[in-house]
Amino acid sequence: MKAIAITHLGLERFCADEIKEISGVSGSIEDYIVKFDFEGFEQLFELCYKAQSVIKIFVLLNEGKIGEKIPKNFSEWIDEKTEMKVKCKILENEAIFSQNLQEELSSEMLDEKEAKVNLSNPNTAFYCLIVKDKFYFGIDLSGEDLSKREYKIFNSATAIKATLGFVLLKAAGYGRKELLLDPLCNTGTVLIEAALHSSRLSPNFFTKDKFLFMRMPRFKGFDFDAFFSDIDKKAKTEGEVKIYGYDSLLKNIKATQKNAQIAGINKLIFSSRVEQKWLDFKFTKNEIDIIATVLPGTGRTLDIKQLDRTYEDFFYQAEYIVKPSGKIACLTERPEIVKQKAEKYKLKVEEEIKFPHGDRNLSIIVMRK
Repeated sequence: MKAIAITHLGLERFCADEIKEISGVSGSIEDYIVKFDFEGFEQLFELCYKAQSVIKIFVLLNEGKIGEKIPKNFSEWIDEKTEMKVKCKILENEAIFSQNLQEELSSEMLDEKEAKVNLSNPNTAFYCLIVKDKFYFGIDLSGEDLSKREYKIFNSATAIKATLGFVLLKAAGYGRKELLLDPLCNTGTVLIEAALHSSRLSPNFFTKDKFLFMRMPRFKGFDFDAFFSDIDKKAKTEGEVKIYGYDSLLKNIKATQKNAQIAGINKLIFSSRVEQKWLDFKFTKNEIDIIATVLPGTGRTLDIKQLDRTYEDFFYQAEYIVKPSGKIACLTERPEIVKQKAEKYKLKVEEEIKFPHGDRNLSIIVMRK
């Protein structure tokens, strides 16, 4: 059996690595997706529950080129108890209208069995992903967007998605034991994703009932309480604090602390209002293993001179406090400035990962001394 995990374009390899880490299976990469084999549905349930780089997971029933008829092999998922809906997601193909495709697929499924349509609260959802000239059709297990986090209550306009925060950490080589610093932590996304990973606490710990697979007739009788309990027993939300976050705005620090408490990992994070020019008073020379942060771009509140000053302060401090074996990873809209500053402070650019996000072009730049 095959499944698909949807993630961000350009960042698929990090999703593939996480799937292998959690489930032990290797996947193949295509635009926006990781395709992989699975032996039991428990593997997919666990991925839905634990993965931090995934947007959606669905069982793959068919795939092919646009224009080919989708084969009717979905009968085992439909019976008289099925209350279904069809959802289509179209990426990079403007010629196809998703509503028309959804209606066509729904009609075919209703002809097969005595299923009912329930658009507001289905117990089974069919999913059709279209990427350019290909379609992938299957059963949606996750239901909701897995990139959303319930802890992001106290947010800001410049805060990044949790999935991007996690990918930034993995690009930096973050495992679970390194001393980590985000000196521009905003509302705490990178810190919280790091703490969830290091503690093995699921990002969905408090929202287990949101998964669509828990309502599916196919899995009636499965003991989900025991399943989740076995996973949760491995989580440790207390211990030595090795995740530090600072920001120059007190409102951001308060938001970080509140969000961390909502996520259930506040005891693993230390955050405080500190301007980055004072970081060398907070840490000794060569103390930090990893710096992972989001560097600002120009905007209404930051002109090019302020931007240069921010980047200058960041690189001056980073060069001082990061270990010789440590890494610095930045997510930025201004990679040219990052590379200029890295050269000035004799930091080696190890990798640049370019990817689109909405209407912006972003880069993750990984550096070491």
